[in-house]
Amino acid sequence: LVLSSAAEYPSLHYYAWVDARGHVVASSNPATIGLDFGERPYFRQIVAGREWVVSDSFLEPLAGKPAFAIASGVRDAAGTLRGVLIAAIDPQRLGEVLTIERSDQGAIAIIDGDGKVVYSHPEVTLTPEQGNQALTVPITTRALGGDEVAGITASLAGGQALMAALVPIHAVGWVALAGRPEAEAMAPVR
Repeated sequence: LVLSSAAEYPSLHYYAWVDARGHVVASSNPATIGLDFGERPYFRQIVAGREWVVSDSFLEPLAGKPAFAIASGVRDAAGTLRGVLIAAIDPQRLGEVLTIERSDQGAIAIIDGDGKVVYSHPEVTLTPEQGNQALTVPITTRALGGDEVAGITASLAGGQALMAALVPIHAVGWVALAGRPEAEAMAPVR
């Protein structure tokens, strides 16, 4: 069932069932069985009582690619943690799942709680330094702090002026961005 379910979702690296100590006991990727996830921050949050967690992005060691995890705790009737179901997601393939219409040169992005660009469309290849720069952009910092923000900022790729709106995704601590190059947005006004 886990293997067939994993095959249905192109953005999925793997599903894993992790015991309450943090050891992978079953997985759609056999290479993960036996690994210790006990010190991963999202696992620690489940142990501390969270029902579910979406992690910030990280480099998936087995795939050698970016990933983020969606983790859900499984507890018995007394509230004792019995295990954690983890889905490791490939953010580079989210476009196959997200169907968002854009106009002209419009762009969208999803930024994690660490300020890293998890997903963008159109897809932009960022160096690790560029991908981590989102946190240093004042409007991104404000949005990660919980404010809805709009303004002009420099795009991370190319540095052109971008008219953007950023909205916090409170449930996971991330931010959604939508924007257009300022020159394009202001052309009809000029």
